[in-house]
Amino acid sequence: LREGIEEMEEYVKVTGSASIRYTQKFFQLDELLRNNKHDSGIDICLDILNILKKHKHLYRKERVGFVYDNISLCHVYKNNVKDSILSAQKAQEYYSPGSFNFMISKEQEFFACFYGSSYNKAHLIITELLKYPIMNMGEFRHDKYLFFEAATLFSLGDFRKAMIISNQTLEINKDKSRWDLGIRYLRLMCMVELMDYDQAYSAIEALRKTMSRNNKQMAYRDEMVYRAFNEFASTGFSANPTNRLLELIQDLSGTESLNAWNYYTHEVIPVHKWIESKITTKKNVPSYVIR
Repeated sequence: LREGIEEMEEYVKVTGSASIRYTQKFFQLDELLRNNKHDSGIDICLDILNILKKHKHLYRKERVGFVYDNISLCHVYKNNVKDSILSAQKAQEYYSPGSFNFMISKEQEFFACFYGSSYNKAHLIITELLKYPIMNMGEFRHDKYLFFEAATLFSLGDFRKAMIISNQTLEINKDKSRWDLGIRYLRLMCMVELMDYDQAYSAIEALRKTMSRNNKQMAYRDEMVYRAFNEFASTGFSANPTNRLLELIQDLSGTESLNAWNYYTHEVIPVHKWIESKITTKKNVPSYVIR
């Protein structure tokens, strides 16, 4: 990727081509986002907007909207919730209402609200998305949005409704190493919140079997999440944690390792944060900072 960027830089110097410069900027943006350099990512997005405004042959409303969506994404990682929401809404001004691009931009706005703990607004957005004419019942994206609705209901304290959705057979259950795990995590948390501990024990054992069958595809963090659930269960889901559970929470709270929680993954609600909220002894556990 770096070699391609440098090569295009040379072409721009020779030709002065705005088209090549435009393409190069997107390669740069991709490189920066891969390396979590979101401040610089926003700067590149602003450069792209300037290129689009200066060169009519490159300008497309959809391209402008796409850039604002990327700015919104960068603000999420910087924990700038208000700016992220405003950027997503700005992006939507450049899309046709009801179009696929508009829907994806609304999804980005949902994430900005959800990660920023604006759960009521997030719930309004996700229920709106589920009604979109281009959304097909039982289709992967539709069922992923159902999962997001369940996560939002859980965050609003409506554990029973979240449980009802999590118990459905969804298309995303077929993705055993990612979205199926996310649903299992959420369902488990609902069971504990509803004090259905027998079901929770069974769900943890089912999670173990699923992860064992798909071991080669599992991320290391997911293995650690299972261990945290299992250790929490060993206490009877008590508010008094074992030292081992505290260690697991500390490991899962790290931001610079394979254990790190990330935005835009199947673990919509950080499991370690939820477990931490259920226990009373929190010494030696660092406060969690969303990346």
